[in-house]
Amino acid sequence: MEWAKIAALAAARGKRSLALGHRVSARDQFQRASYCYRLALLAMLPADPRLQEYAQKSRSLLKEAGALLDPPLEYFEIPFEDTVLPGFFRKAGAGSQPAKTLIMIGGGETFAEDLFFYIAPQAHARGYNFLTVDLPGQGLLPLAGKTFRPDMYVPLKAVMDYALSRQEVDPKRLAVYGISGGGGFVPQAAMHDKRIKAVVMNPCVVDGRALFATMPAVKATPQEMASWSSFHANTVKLVCWRWGVPLESTGPSGGG
Repeated sequence: MEWAKIAALAAARGKRSLALGHRVSARDQFQRASYCYRLALLAMLPADPRLQEYAQKSRSLLKEAGALLDPPLEYFEIPFEDTVLPGFFRKAGAGSQPAKTLIMIGGGETFAEDLFFYIAPQAHARGYNFLTVDLPGQGLLPLAGKTFRPDMYVPLKAVMDYALSRQEVDPKRLAVYGISGGGGFVPQAAMHDKRIKAVVMNPCVVDGRALFATMPAVKATPQEMASWSSFHANTVKLVCWRWGVPLESTGPSGGG
């Protein structure tokens, strides 16, 4: 795949730069490589062995880039049920004094790496600690049997527990930003967890049932599905997979 080839080239440039002591160039190339590996995952089905390979390379390269940031971007894992919720944290500045914090929560197709690139630099420029994490249904967690669930506030409680265990996080200034499907998870979490002091929803998902009733996995006929490109078909299947619905259960005849 072309994106993976570009990623490998950028990673190699990063390693050469680091060996020569060019830390800024190395950091930028590692970030570029991480994101290119992430792009290579688009519409890739779970049976494809490259899914885990590219996702792990994307994560590893962001870790390498993160170590070259000041303050560094830290990788963490939150124990949750029989697995972990992986994520990244970057504190607002030097030292460990409490600061305002933004937690970024993704939607139906995101990896934690996406959300770092999406808004972490802007949050840091405004004096925020930044935290993002994969919840059940996101990243590679469906491979571990952790799909999206009605009670997304439960894993989000574990995220809040972790955030507030860090002395850099001011408990009085803690906001959670949900994008896409996260725009539904975040207000649900705030209903159950008063430690969340502010929420941002982009978009605001007020009725999940109405949203999913309009999706291709539910509405498309076999004739429509036969006309889809492989990219379109795989994307629809992946949405089903992340919600714990069999990949073949799409369209009116499949009960998706």
